[in-house]
Amino acid sequence: MSSNASNVLPFRRPVPRGRVVSQVADLALIHDQDTNLCVLPRDGSESLTAFADACLGRPIAINRTMPTRDSDWGTLFAELSGISGFDAFIEDVTSLAELYTTLLGPDALGVRLHRLEAPMCPRFHVDRVGVRLLCTYAGLGTQWLDDADAPRELLGPGAAGRSDEESGLVRDPELVHEVMPMAIALLKGESYPGNAGHGVIHRSPHANKPRLLFSLDGLWEQN
Repeated sequence: MSSNASNVLPFRRPVPRGRVVSQVADLALIHDQDTNLCVLPRDGSESLTAFADACLGRPIAINRTMPTRDSDWGTLFAELSGISGFDAFIEDVTSLAELYTTLLGPDALGVRLHRLEAPMCPRFHVDRVGVRLLCTYAGLGTQWLDDADAPRELLGPGAAGRSDEESGLVRDPELVHEVMPMAIALLKGESYPGNAGHGVIHRSPHANKPRLLFSLDGLWEQN
């Protein structure tokens, strides 16, 4: 057989896709080249659900940078401490931060908790982040498309101002997946090493109903 380089087949990257996993350890699949989203469904406790539902009745927009060690989550969310189930919420966000830190090893965390009344990002898009953790504590969850079902050239300017449905980015509504409430979702973005051009395609749900959305982004010190 000839060893001529022209006979060598070019490397083809696997088409990335979202995965719904069944246990916490499987969230490490977010590091796989052919995975750009991992979702772990889970049920919230009665206390956590009651807390989240109560939060829907008040304005909440908390943005903060927190260290990965010795973070005082109770102080960060102190304005919500009078709501029944607050302790269950603090326990849960602490566990999410520990999980994220174990998986990705950031130096600090960008933390957001927002009560949203309308879609924050109504168009399908990709984010220029590494890996973002999302948990919709109440209301509808984030929507996503697998790469095999979405022509990336129709993202952003490629849509020419048309909606996702009008442009053909969404070819079939049944191909649109939605993260379940309380589920842990890890979304790989364009800035994850080696993932340029393969960030998960996602958007906010379109229903104009309130939702409580928590997110974590890793921050690294510049050497």
